[in-house]
Amino acid sequence: IGFDWPISYDDLAPWYDKAEMLVGIFGDSEGIENSPDSSPGVLLPPPKFRAGELLARERSKKLGVSVVPVHRAVLTKQQDAQRVPGKLHPRNKKAQRLLAANMRLRLKCFFATACHRGCSIKAAFDSTSVYLTPALKTGNLHILPNSMAREVTLNKAGKAKGVTFIDKTTGAEHHVAGRVIVLAAGSQESVRLLLNSKSNRFLDGLANSSGKVGKYLTDSVASRVSGQIPALEA
Repeated sequence: IGFDWPISYDDLAPWYDKAEMLVGIFGDSEGIENSPDSSPGVLLPPPKFRAGELLARERSKKLGVSVVPVHRAVLTKQQDAQRVPGKLHPRNKKAQRLLAANMRLRLKCFFATACHRGCSIKAAFDSTSVYLTPALKTGNLHILPNSMAREVTLNKAGKAKGVTFIDKTTGAEHHVAGRVIVLAAGSQESVRLLLNSKSNRFLDGLANSSGKVGKYLTDSVASRVSGQIPALEA
């Protein structure tokens, strides 16, 4: 959240909690400023520190550096299928039932398969097993493969009314309308769609009165460091 935003982190925190309960996130609340704590009872317990991690934590203390469990979307224990669905969908019995059934299919991690190759026991989160499976069972979800969104369309009041997309197999253009339009295409693709969505009302694209859309982008990146620790050698 930027300092000049009209909402605060506290406004978003309840929704972060719901997402973490749905996905299944392990970690600790460590009071770190740039990684705000989740509400009590939301996070799953982190796995125990291994030998190398214990050594890193011990030595890092002398440097004033904290070594804490990273928050990851992997189940360290099975989700509470009796309690969590009711918290996420308090007035929707069908959603509670479908979500509970899906949670019971996800087992806690025992290092069965590599996370990034598709977890065979569904302990590691991926949208296919966690989001799409129960959503498809509602009968209210229709997936359009090989489709690329081109722009968000607006009604006469300037509100989003639908999305124009291209069928990549035929090149044909189509339009779908909706009561609510969710733009969640990541930092770069969301920018592309906003800038593509030009009209007489929004000459520079949607949500771009500042002219800053597409500039000062922030995304999640990762780096990895490896090393040899003589103290851990047999």
